[in-house]
Amino acid sequence: MSGRHTDLPDYVIFAVLLFYTLTMAGLFALRRSRQEMNKPYLAFGYPVLPSVYISTAGMIEVLLGAPVYSIWRKENRTNGKLAGPKAAEPTR
Repeated sequence: MSGRHTDLPDYVIFAVLLFYTLTMAGLFALRRSRQEMNKPYLAFGYPVLPSVYISTAGMIEVLLGAPVYSIWRKENRTNGKLAGPKAAEPTR
């Protein structure tokens, strides 16, 4: 962790996206496990829209993670925090 105050929104956005995805997954689990339960509200577009949201949110996380990881690796290499790949030492 770099300790910069600009990192906080990144962590918050990731956590919010994660919990929204878990909420949608919980909707499926609850509707499957408690079919007899009273449903005081309707989930718009259920089951299509929640499943599209879950798959889209997962893809967004993966697609956003790749450039963030490469930037992180580049910063750490220039700061000397990451060493390059080490050659394997022969065992005797």
